[in-house]
Amino acid sequence: MNLAINANAATAQMRAVEKRLKTIARELDGKRWTTTIAIPAAQERKLSWFNEGTKRQPARPILTVNKVARGVMVTAVRERFGAQMREGAGEPSMLAALTVGAYALRRLWVQRFEASGGDITLAPLSISWARTKRRRNLDPRIGRATGALAAAMARGQMITRKA
Repeated sequence: MNLAINANAATAQMRAVEKRLKTIARELDGKRWTTTIAIPAAQERKLSWFNEGTKRQPARPILTVNKVARGVMVTAVRERFGAQMREGAGEPSMLAALTVGAYALRRLWVQRFEASGGDITLAPLSISWARTKRRRNLDPRIGRATGALAAAMARGQMITRKA
């Protein structure tokens, strides 16, 4: 039995699939689709204050969608749907692909809390708040006094819909 593989055609197909997967993942950060995280209202307020800042606290934009975040989304979509697309199973629905990307983004946001920023730079804690956290035996990381916000985000449902 002879087996012939057209390497050029396979490579072209793989590149086309990769290009389409990247396009699908970029839609999450676009204007046609929106993604929100559903968390309890009290934690939602804290997340808003943390992300956008207040009169007494600088903005710490943990929800930033930057190059790293886009890469995380593309990788998640590629891992979930790439093999089936290369095998000719067809393209996933945009909603399915964006949902996979959204949950990957949520994992990155939680990792940012774990690392006090990670791939982004967060404004440091004020000296007085750092002392208070130490005195109260709270988590010294930025945004992690009790861990309730990060825990809520880790459990939060990602909701993706057309804008």
